[in-house]
Amino acid sequence: MIDMLLIMVIFLAAGMVKGVVGMGLPALSLALLCLMTDLTSAIALMLVPAFVTNVYQAFSGGRIVETFRKCPLFFVMAGLAIWPGAQALVRVDLPLLSGLLGICLITYAAVSVAGTRLIGSWSRRWWTGPAFGAANGVLTGLTGAFVFPGLIYLQSIGLSRNELVQAMGILFTISTVFLGLSMGQLSLLTSDLSIQSGLAVIPAMAGMMVGSGIRNRISEILFRRLFFTVLALIGAVLVFNAVVNLP
Repeated sequence: MIDMLLIMVIFLAAGMVKGVVGMGLPALSLALLCLMTDLTSAIALMLVPAFVTNVYQAFSGGRIVETFRKCPLFFVMAGLAIWPGAQALVRVDLPLLSGLLGICLITYAAVSVAGTRLIGSWSRRWWTGPAFGAANGVLTGLTGAFVFPGLIYLQSIGLSRNELVQAMGILFTISTVFLGLSMGQLSLLTSDLSIQSGLAVIPAMAGMMVGSGIRNRISEILFRRLFFTVLALIGAVLVFNAVVNLP
């Protein structure tokens, strides 16, 4: 079991990142927690802080219904596809899934640092929303990370900055709910982990408020680059640990 003080520090840092750039709490908290515990415990600890902060983000823009209507099938599939992905949590060796999380973090960081935007006519086709949503859901179930490849799709469909932030909040909220339900159905949520996850809301929200306060005082571009560089390095460590611990 991870020391509660360490959990608090991790979620304070993750909340601060989310406050500055509008995302990153699940990715950073999972990456750090997986260095100290197994993937299922890390996901369980992340659930409540992620849910609370993402609900706040989803409703903060005031246009949640309008934003949801821009890509409803994407959001629906992103939630429904989590359940089959989560089945791997009790069927596959956890070091392998931690390695997959590392690969997702490295890819997510590389795409974000490069500023890749896959904008084109394909993003408006009827099948791309459900396809990206399903892929995002399966990977969320497998690793607990909400962002890849769903964020690439949301960035490609011409949302304004505020709409994009709110759409990410909607995606992350739906993903958190379905992931929590899936883990509960698989009996992976213990009472101790649930209590620790609930307590972690306090530093996560505090960090988010601090991050929001300093957003306009630092270079967001530099901060994002540093954040994604650290995330990629942690992802590399997770991949290395997975290779070393292969049966």
